[in-house]
Amino acid sequence: MDVASMADEIRSQGGRDFADPQDVHDTLTGAHQIIEAMQDMFVQMGERLGETGVHPRYAEAVQEAASGMNGIADQLEQVTSGGVMRGPG
Repeated sequence: MDVASMADEIRSQGGRDFADPQDVHDTLTGAHQIIEAMQDMFVQMGERLGETGVHPRYAEAVQEAASGMNGIADQLEQVTSGGVMRGPG
């Protein structure tokens, strides 16, 4: 897994200009999906870490990070669900 490339891609997308108001809307209302994807990755990674023989605390830390992301994704989705031009949902 090339974690550095994945992180660079996310960072580069955050720095791009918006094409139009619809792009702003689509980007913000879908942003929670990025966090959800990271959460899914961490859950899967945490499950597999136990099989590698590393110290159990590493798997626990990854699972804790995944749990924290769940709340962040939910909060972001709630705030943007009404559409970015109409105000928080």
